[in-house]
Amino acid sequence: EQEKTTPIPHEDFLERVLQLGKPIAIIGEAGAGKTTLLQEIAREVQEKDIKGLPIWIDLADLKPEETLESYLLQRWLKVALPIIHDKFPGAISDLQKPSTELQQSLLEQISQGQVWLLLNGVDEMVTAVGQPLRWILEQYQQGWISKARVVLTCRLNVWSSDGERLTNIFEVYRNLDFETEDVEKFIHKWFSGESERDSLNNLKA
Repeated sequence: EQEKTTPIPHEDFLERVLQLGKPIAIIGEAGAGKTTLLQEIAREVQEKDIKGLPIWIDLADLKPEETLESYLLQRWLKVALPIIHDKFPGAISDLQKPSTELQQSLLEQISQGQVWLLLNGVDEMVTAVGQPLRWILEQYQQGWISKARVVLTCRLNVWSSDGERLTNIFEVYRNLDFETEDVEKFIHKWFSGESERDSLNNLKA
């Protein structure tokens, strides 16, 4: 069947993300702006979702033996301890190890749908996990991760090979290539000075 493309304006997409209850997958070619879009979603959550806690996870940083749960409750929470300590003085007694109470508090926020897990770069995961999208699906179906608001990014080649596993669970959006007129508009903005006219024309060519 022929693929049907229904473009959605950038602003409408960001608004839709905050309203959707389903997890979201952002797919596209390398350099299509997937990570930039995920960063924008993080800012939108911080600015417009009062109860939302965005947690950024570069999936390439995961160790082969780690699960999302162990990463969050051990490595991520440990890095976040100084920030929590600054915002809530006296709440943390040991800055080297997350307390059981703090871990439980994070799990409670996740179970209440107040945590956004922003999973960047499914295609960059270590090969030891095997098929990364299958791994993501298994993690999601284990229970408490499914209570979080999940947004992931993935290159098109990886999604095309195994993405059907997630299409019934995730709402999928693809970053489209820029039109020629969009590229030229960007070039004109970048090389706006009269002395840069040669660079502008060369790049357009």
